[in-house]
Amino acid sequence: MKNKLIAWVVHILFLGALAWGLFHPESVVMSAAACFVYLLSLASAGLLMLGLFGYVVYAFCERGVVRPGSESMPPLLCKIFGLDNPSSGWKTVRWVISFVFIVAVLLHSGWFVTAVVYLFSVVLVRCMRGMLAGLLKDWREGAQPCPAA
Repeated sequence: MKNKLIAWVVHILFLGALAWGLFHPESVVMSAAACFVYLLSLASAGLLMLGLFGYVVYAFCERGVVRPGSESMPPLLCKIFGLDNPSSGWKTVRWVISFVFIVAVLLHSGWFVTAVVYLFSVVLVRCMRGMLAGLLKDWREGAQPCPAA
């Protein structure tokens, strides 16, 4: 609970800094927010590598036939990409609003390259999350992606 509260406070502070930067686009706050966006993009690149590794390992069956109930699908990937709990409508709306707000403020402040990097990293993480969700669905239904193994 404490980690969720800290993450929520950091998110609110970041959006507050962006709101301040909306009215003062040449302030130091926007530079700090842009650095934070680059840091998040770097973290998302790490997540993409982890997700790609998990997808390659389990989609191409390096360990053989994937059986439901086995420990073939690492719970870590499910937890990191948020696949273990379904997202509610409120979370989706909140995510879309903050996503649009971040991109709009970055574009308004003149941080065009930062906005493009942020858009690119968000789209890639969403695609990887969709691929892993499909793999997890097949894994839970007992699909055997490598019957020849």
